[in-house]
Amino acid sequence: MRTHRSVSPLLLLGALSASAPAQVIEASFDEPTGDRWMYPFNGTPGTRIFASTFSAAEAGPGFDDRDAQFILSFDTSGQIPPGMEAGDYRIISARVTVVIDNDEQFRYDPTPDPFVTQLFDTDPAYVPDADPGRAITIFGTGYRAGWDVFTWTETTTFGSVAEVDPAQGMRTIFAANFDSQGTAHDISNNVKQRFDPTPLGVGLTDTVAPGDLVPEGTVFTFELDRCEAGGAGFLQRSLRDGTLNLSISSMQLATGGKGGGTGDITYPFFKTKENIIALLSGEVPKLELVVRVGSPGNYDGLGGVDFSDVLAFLSDYGANDPAADLAPPCGLDFSDVLVFLQAFAEGG
Repeated sequence: MRTHRSVSPLLLLGALSASAPAQVIEASFDEPTGDRWMYPFNGTPGTRIFASTFSAAEAGPGFDDRDAQFILSFDTSGQIPPGMEAGDYRIISARVTVVIDNDEQFRYDPTPDPFVTQLFDTDPAYVPDADPGRAITIFGTGYRAGWDVFTWTETTTFGSVAEVDPAQGMRTIFAANFDSQGTAHDISNNVKQRFDPTPLGVGLTDTVAPGDLVPEGTVFTFELDRCEAGGAGFLQRSLRDGTLNLSISSMQLATGGKGGGTGDITYPFFKTKENIIALLSGEVPKLELVVRVGSPGNYDGLGGVDFSDVLAFLSDYGANDPAADLAPPCGLDFSDVLVFLQAFAEGG
């Protein structure tokens, strides 16, 4: 764990130098550029007015455990300049909100459940779930079959060649965890593969008690984790590329049958940007980002490097403000001071 150490203003004063650009950007996206119900039997890719998430873990081989995912795509290039080194984007905060479209058909669970609670109860490793419901989680995205962040769109074909027929492991974009090298690892079959994935965030609401049924119109908020190294790297690379693609997932069983069917539905539906009523009422998915872009020496973002940058950095650092977190890993310590000093001495 990193510790927060005090630093003398006199140490920083010796680093006064010339000017260079840098800024903290507060970006808000009131609707996604694209959103897609990523489900193998979706006949209306990119145009559906709602999207559901559910699991087919009980179906066995042939379908991904996370069978129905909800992809959100945000073009960030209009508000956050792309094209810099990934490390030049320091995430201060990142928040996604979505709105529920179905009424009291699933239960609120604010805590992700381990994969052992999703095994068949005849499996020796099975552990009963301690609370009702399944959490709604959000992940970064990976690609296969030649698609990437620049070519995939909400209308792209669902899949290529299945690992197991008819649809397991074939989706062109998938919920993913990332290693330190930036390699995407598909988490769509984490129950079959027996591991617990690390989400970027968990959907939370303060209007429904855990275990209660969730009403239509409930807002779920995901605070994206800027500290987990793999996820933070994914966010930085996405801003560098100018597009942030995210995947919402949940593990409620598809009790309504294929695509929901006519049986009891016990999983969430989300309003999409194609839902005109939701669009007019502001109930479509949203993204809010606060990002430090460029070199941190011009800390106050006023276009020059002078003592006001020192005072601004000291103020944030002393207040334990995430804006002063300039050096990986996440957290404030003397390495953040050194990063500021070096950038300040270099003129930005």
